[in-house]
Amino acid sequence: MGLSGFGWEDATKRVTASDQVWDDYVKAHPDYDYYRGRSVVNYEKFAIIYGDSIANGRDVLLTNQRPPHLMEAP
Repeated sequence: MGLSGFGWEDATKRVTASDQVWDDYVKAHPDYDYYRGRSVVNYEKFAIIYGDSIANGRDVLLTNQRPPHLMEAP
């Protein structure tokens, strides 16, 4: 995760942290309370699919939008 106080338990596929670290983090990011104590059983599959990529909003298309530059066949 790269956040101070957090770790990863590979056997249980869970993010680990002390209660105080979780409490502080969830106070700042309430939506992430869902992950506290939960396993991410498909972690390895997600890592293969997404690698180290991150979402940055570039090249976003809604499902009802046409791509701005259609590719032409060679």
